[in-house]
Amino acid sequence: MILTTKQLRGLDSRNAELLGKPSLGAHYEREDYTSHKLDEGAQCVVCGRPATDAHHVVHRKTARGWTLNTPLGKFVLLSPLFALCRECHDGFHGGARFKIEWEWKSEAYMDEWWQGHTLAHVCNQGSNFLLQEGEYLLTDKKTGEVRKLGGR
Repeated sequence: MILTTKQLRGLDSRNAELLGKPSLGAHYEREDYTSHKLDEGAQCVVCGRPATDAHHVVHRKTARGWTLNTPLGKFVLLSPLFALCRECHDGFHGGARFKIEWEWKSEAYMDEWWQGHTLAHVCNQGSNFLLQEGEYLLTDKKTGEVRKLGGR
């Protein structure tokens, strides 16, 4: 399913695809952008060192409280959070080193998400259940390496 310009409302499709997906090693305490924390004992999802930062995968200014309008209702989606060490965190900002994408394991899973079925009937946004239906692809622009994060 391809989102229309009207549905995206100024957000690029890559960022829209990331919103509402699971966090890795960090979490929101409330459903707002300012309540982020690292999980206890969190390690950097990139390098495995002890995590120091909870990183908003989609920049806060870009997608604060973006609403997905679906046939089954409206859903306010937050950015996933990643537990990162300081060095890897610096590599995410400005697209300096790392690029993250979400890849669905099937087109059916993707369609169920964008139609609102997953959010209305299967799981809440950010649920780890989504890791059964898709996974993150991390590209290291420096080395060209592409790795899967969080998939099952």
